[in-house]
Amino acid sequence: MNILDDIKDSAMSRFQIITIAVCLAVMVVDGFDVIAMSFSAHYVADEWGISPSTLGYALSASTAGMAMGSLILAPIADRYGRRIVALGSLAVAATGMLYSGVAGSFEHLLASRVITGVGIGGVMATMGVIIAEYSSRRRLGLTMALFATANGAGGVLGGLLAGDLIPAHGWRAVFLFGAAATAVVLAVAVAVVPESLDYLVTRRDDKSVRRLHRLASRMGRPLSEIGEAAVSDEPPPVQGRYSDLFTRGTARSTVLLTIGFAALMAGFYFILGWTPQLITQATGSAETGINVGLLLPLGGIVGCVGFGLLTGITRIRPLTVVVLALAAVATAVMAYSIATGSAPYVAALALGIMFNAGVSGYYGVIPQAFPARVRTTGFGFVLGVARIVGILSPIAAGYLLGMLSSATVYALVGVLVGISAVVFAVHARSRVTGQPTDLPPDRELVVRDTESASSETKGMTTR
Repeated sequence: MNILDDIKDSAMSRFQIITIAVCLAVMVVDGFDVIAMSFSAHYVADEWGISPSTLGYALSASTAGMAMGSLILAPIADRYGRRIVALGSLAVAATGMLYSGVAGSFEHLLASRVITGVGIGGVMATMGVIIAEYSSRRRLGLTMALFATANGAGGVLGGLLAGDLIPAHGWRAVFLFGAAATAVVLAVAVAVVPESLDYLVTRRDDKSVRRLHRLASRMGRPLSEIGEAAVSDEPPPVQGRYSDLFTRGTARSTVLLTIGFAALMAGFYFILGWTPQLITQATGSAETGINVGLLLPLGGIVGCVGFGLLTGITRIRPLTVVVLALAAVATAVMAYSIATGSAPYVAALALGIMFNAGVSGYYGVIPQAFPARVRTTGFGFVLGVARIVGILSPIAAGYLLGMLSSATVYALVGVLVGISAVVFAVHARSRVTGQPTDLPPDRELVVRDTESASSETKGMTTR
């Protein structure tokens, strides 16, 4: 049995749990960094006399940076190591937050938000892969659902802290706090987060094999039970090339997952960006719009956690198809509510639950759909393209709302989500997996004793 399969099929060790917990803590802090500008925007505009249209660039800058970070840094992670890129990206995010806190002009603030976004984009692409690789198959759905939840939890934390920090210390305090918190989790991650397992397997050098053996030992696999890997003096195959995403073995996953996730994120960003405003217009009540807007992230947390728990009793792929179909139905219900001018509280809660559960499903499948040598590249590519579509979605919706009714636009979004469900179902039927098939059999690490127990081990990570 392949050592990675043995780890996936066994109960998770304390080492794996600690690794995933630290990665999730990193994502919570990154969620705070992403949302910090939203809570500071009003005060920034007042201080510098910025118009709403100009302020919009600052609100979108981090999202644009995240797309850049996912697309640019993910291939580097596959080539030189996912751990080093994850830690480097986290350092970039901390630097960007510090830059925001001391920015003396809007131009500097705009640049700082792009830098922060680039770092966060790199962190998401690499940490998502590391979490997936250190999860057992049974807990993969739950851990990736928590990965999806972590950013939102950071946003909630940001809102609570901003309410206290800004009145007492000004808007810059939010960014300075974020920089400090990011620096703290960076220090913890340096001490704890290990290298990607599959990345080490794809290397052919003796150093990588020794590192993999040490990591396996920390997960309760004694070295005597792990077969020796074939070590070659030849350089490893080139990794992290975008061209490899469109070869015979990966093109199907790349195309289907990119289309499906981009369609879902187009609807997701439209729902988040426009729903409060459109509900206010339909009901004539700003309070109703705000309340509906609050139900979306609340439903998101419920959806992610609930989805993760359900994956413990059912398979992730069919469950994702179901929640995506229900998300399309919830969008249609919202279209009806908008058309009738009613207060769609139930529909808003259902939207938050189903959309975020669908995102969790994609997160659980995307990393495993690509072979090890391009796993972060594939994950980063899908996330980056979807992020770009997410940026454009509210803008395009603004033009459509100038020509069509709100109900019609919601109905079109429902169609997009339906397309996402269909595309995901087609991919699920192909049952493409991300096992390390890019290694010849003689280079696999084989477990000599398949009945070895996964005992808990003490100590921190091998780096």
